[in-house]
Parts: sequence; C-alpha cells; structure tokens
Amino acid sequence: MSNETNPYYVLGKLIEKDVDSKKIKDFVEQYLKIAEKNGEKPDEVLMQIKNFSMELNESLMDICVKIQSNLPRAKHDDPTSDLVTVKEAAKIFNVTSATIRNWIKDKNYPLPANNFGKRQTRISTKALKDYIKTKPRTI
Repeated sequence: MSNETNPYYVLGKLIEKDVDSKKIKDFVEQYLKIAEKNGEKPDEVLMQIKNFSMELNESLMDICVKIQSNLPRAKHDDPTSDLVTVKEAAKIFNVTSATIRNWIKDKNYPLPANNFGKRQTRISTKALKDYIKTKPRTI
C-alpha cells in the first residue's frame, strides 16, 4: 500500500497543519471508494477508521498529559490548571459538547466533572484520560 492510499498516513497529513472537516470527509469518502474497489466492506472500513481515530485521540491525550506533568510549575500552583471546559474536552476528542455532557450524565458510566455554576462545568485531564481508556465502546 502506497502512502497515498494508507489511511493512517493520509489522516496524519490532514491533521498535520489544520483540522478541516471537509478535507476529512473527502478523505473518508475517497478511501471508501478505494476500499470498495478492493472488495472491502464499507462498514468494516468505517469501523477501522473510527477505531484508529479513538486510538489516536487516546495517544495524543496520553502524550499531552505526560508533557504537561513535566512542565515546570509556578510556586503558587493553580488548583484548576489541569481542568478543561466541556468545549475544550469536546475539541480534544473531536466530538460535540453535547456528547461530553451526555458522558457526564451517563447513568451507567458517568464522566467525572465538577460544576462551579451555570456553564462552569470543568473536567480534569486525568479524568478524561481515565474515562476514555476504560469507557465501554459501543459499535
């Protein structure tokens, strides 16, 4: 498989500079056409791309948390420094804010979060990382 048809290479090139939803949609559609020509089932190909995306998100989160934990801290550590907003959490995992809120409200497996008032929900990066690693995946 050449670099141009390798989904990991192409996806990496797409996010290398800037995330552009149209480019990603075009990539997925183009890759599906190639996969169908090679006799692959579209559902299986889409599942492979989704799984890769989840693994990539987990890896990026792990790396960011490790790097952040090694950064020098100011003498007056801000106790909220490792907290992110719902919107920031959604960007990290390339989902909507509504998805993050649904994860927080999930009765079976809630995402731990702190609410400091109206539209002041914060999630620790450690909680996000742990949640994604242990969250049961639905197909």
